[in-house]
Amino acid sequence: MATMIQAVDDGVGKIQSTLEELKLTDNTVILFYSDNGGYGPATDMAPLKGYKGTYYEGGIRVPFFAKWPGVIQPGSRSSEPIIGVDLYPTLCDIANTAMPQNQPVDGVSLLPLLKQKVSSFEHRSLFWHFPAYLQSYAVVNEQRDVLFRSRPCSVIRKGSWKLHHYFEDNGLELYNLNDDIGEKMNLVSGYPEKTKQLLDELKTWRKTIHAPVPIKKNPGYDHSAETAAIQKMKNRKLP
Repeated sequence: MATMIQAVDDGVGKIQSTLEELKLTDNTVILFYSDNGGYGPATDMAPLKGYKGTYYEGGIRVPFFAKWPGVIQPGSRSSEPIIGVDLYPTLCDIANTAMPQNQPVDGVSLLPLLKQKVSSFEHRSLFWHFPAYLQSYAVVNEQRDVLFRSRPCSVIRKGSWKLHHYFEDNGLELYNLNDDIGEKMNLVSGYPEKTKQLLDELKTWRKTIHAPVPIKKNPGYDHSAETAAIQKMKNRKLP
């Protein structure tokens, strides 16, 4: 893991050095971010829950920074949540290039945020959708069950509120990230109106973008085999 981090540092350093040699530093925007959280068996995202492959914050909250000499104030910070789909409209905006007509856009341009013309995007919702399975590995204590890091689900975040919706059992998990960044306390029962509001918005979003949601039962599903597999995993002596 340390070698991988060093390789990234070395690679970014070579890019920066080349830009300086070509005298392009002042005319280049550098954007850096990760696609997912850390590898569970080798890293710990505490105080965040989860890791790569989960939809808890430890799996989806990642570093992002931008360098743009003369435009972005060095050392400035923002706590505004953003998402990968924001990069396409942002790059088009930076290049002063119009997007194709009738092109659906899931994200928003971050240019006003980078230029500090706005401090946040008010009333904005972020969405994640994963209608599949991702098998577990050695670490199982920060995922929903011991067999899978994630089962079919989708997630919405609006402000500090975050709702998980799992399709197999229609399971819901509601968290207020301002008070519970580790997603330890499921607030569904205490906030039914907030749960319904977010779930309705999440369902509307899925319908609008035609997101695939598995609804047919697997004819080869063996409940007894899954139960046995769960018990076997629980009995393992994990490192």
